[in-house]
Amino acid sequence: MTLEDLIKYFIESSISGASKTQVVRKFKEQYNLNADQIKKLENLANFKKKPKKINYKEFYKNNITKKTQRIYYPFTQIYKYENFLSDQECEKLILMISNNLRPSTVADEGDTCLVNNYRTSKTSDLNYFLDPFYLDIDKKIANLMNLQPFFGETMQAQKYQVGEYYKEHYDFFSPFNHEFKTYCEWM
Repeated sequence: MTLEDLIKYFIESSISGASKTQVVRKFKEQYNLNADQIKKLENLANFKKKPKKINYKEFYKNNITKKTQRIYYPFTQIYKYENFLSDQECEKLILMISNNLRPSTVADEGDTCLVNNYRTSKTSDLNYFLDPFYLDIDKKIANLMNLQPFFGETMQAQKYQVGEYYKEHYDFFSPFNHEFKTYCEWM
């Protein structure tokens, strides 16, 4: 693999929503890289450019509020969009998810991909760099939401068997704590 290919794959892995810890761990294992080589890749990828401003209030003026039906549930914003995917897309997606399941993980301080009894479901990562079908769905979502592609993390699907669960939690990391740095340094 050339250095240019390695940089490209490093950038793609980083913008896929994986944490810095996960990407670094994968590149050390898969390509036998040391800390200095990882730092060089990071510098060549030029990740430290932050947006000047993110206007979160604009999200609440999003197209989704105009094109969908809101399902009211306390403290949650859930929207329904009829026939967003075709029957064929749904069937293909269900099959692909079923063939790619792994135990679901929870966040921890070291980003170790911790599996424990706080969450008993299975997860399927729908990485758009691995299959163009996922990218097409991601683009449809980005267009509906009027968001930049790659703004968030890689899509995932969750599968729960009867009796499985994910205990009460929130998908948020408070700024200025260790987990925020671990999970949000690049994204």
